[in-house]
Amino acid sequence: LVRTIGLAVMAVTFALSVLAALATAGILLPAEWWGPLMVATALASTLTLVLFWSPALLIGFAINAAMVVLVVSGTWSPA
Repeated sequence: LVRTIGLAVMAVTFALSVLAALATAGILLPAEWWGPLMVATALASTLTLVLFWSPALLIGFAINAAMVVLVVSGTWSPA
């Protein structure tokens, strides 16, 4: 069951990443959607890391946290 849920969450994470990339360039999606899509991607990625827990994945938690902080603070935005 965890594997099935994990694979579904990984697919959602991938789809959100692609949508965020498209929003960055304003292709198919408005550029204003970039921030919320990045936060959603980080949350989905964190859920994936929790489902497939390994100490080697700790850096992933830090990366996701940094993404959310930078997007929410307005420090990081598409050029």
